[in-house]
Amino acid sequence: MKLSARQIEGFLAKPPKEICATLIYGPDSGLVSERAKKLSSHVVPDVTDPFNVIVFSSADLQEDPVRLNDEAFGQSLMGGNRLIRINHAEENIATTLKDYIASPSDHSFIVVTAGDLGPKSALRKLFEGDARAAALPCYVESEGDIMKVAHEQCRHAGYTLDRDAAQALSGLLVGNRQIARQEIDKLILYKGYADGYAGPDGDPVRQPMGVISVDDVMESCGDVRSQSLDDLVHATGLGRYDQAQQILRRLLDDEIAAIVILRSLMNHFNRLAEVLMRQSEEGLSLKQAMDKLNPRVFFKWENDFQRQLQLWSPQNLKAVRDNLVQTEVEIKSTGSRPDLLCERSIYAIALRQFD
Repeated sequence: MKLSARQIEGFLAKPPKEICATLIYGPDSGLVSERAKKLSSHVVPDVTDPFNVIVFSSADLQEDPVRLNDEAFGQSLMGGNRLIRINHAEENIATTLKDYIASPSDHSFIVVTAGDLGPKSALRKLFEGDARAAALPCYVESEGDIMKVAHEQCRHAGYTLDRDAAQALSGLLVGNRQIARQEIDKLILYKGYADGYAGPDGDPVRQPMGVISVDDVMESCGDVRSQSLDDLVHATGLGRYDQAQQILRRLLDDEIAAIVILRSLMNHFNRLAEVLMRQSEEGLSLKQAMDKLNPRVFFKWENDFQRQLQLWSPQNLKAVRDNLVQTEVEIKSTGSRPDLLCERSIYAIALRQFD
């Protein structure tokens, strides 16, 4: 079963009874981990239970494929359903999983996690094509998606985010759901201490709903990526290749995936194109068209964004998007190094050297 983006939350809230195994994959490792944990909690009350939770690697199953059936069909000493986790799955276990899914246990559930898998992946084809299995993609979330997470997490802690704070958070944290949640937790903890909360070692002093400002965000989370994806996309858009190359190296050293970087560039240049289209079709000024973006441009970048609107034409922006799409295809379908392909793409965009 192949799940679309709009079907995933419903599936995670109530997995169909006929599903015996699920593949959760994609470039956002934080989102993969979060969804795997949420799905696992439907199978066992404690995902760290050593009796009812069995964890395999691909190497384990490649070395001894029979172990999967042995554990799946074995009875738990403590009773109850069994959860089998296969982390960082590789293509070489597709046949083992296919044999199991064809005749699964009725008291075990398998959760498989993997990185970014292309459409030709044997694992993806297996889980997308079998009615007893499901494939959940975890692609890099947009600033709007991260903004929703931030609003929800802060609301549960008794806070609202003002508009500038929400924009600042979404711009800083786009790219990894897990890092986003950790940084929002840090922000809430910071605000808790600032407003008189007792902290983790004491009972919190509940107060009326507080407001988190952009100053709070920058004080708590401003260092999350000092050379951030925002720095990269604006340096690229302004044609500052040397600066963009240096930032790219730092991001890659921080293990930011090349796909995350490409998607951030795509999102940025799509927003530039949207503003130019609104200006043309609605007869607006550049500033008026820019103000209609959702989410709005973070105030720190407004001047650079406006400058880029004057540098880029709709035709060149189309060439940028074509370049980024082609680069992502090459990363997923060839053996070339993703970092070099990403650097080549940024070079072409910054210097406008399109085919």
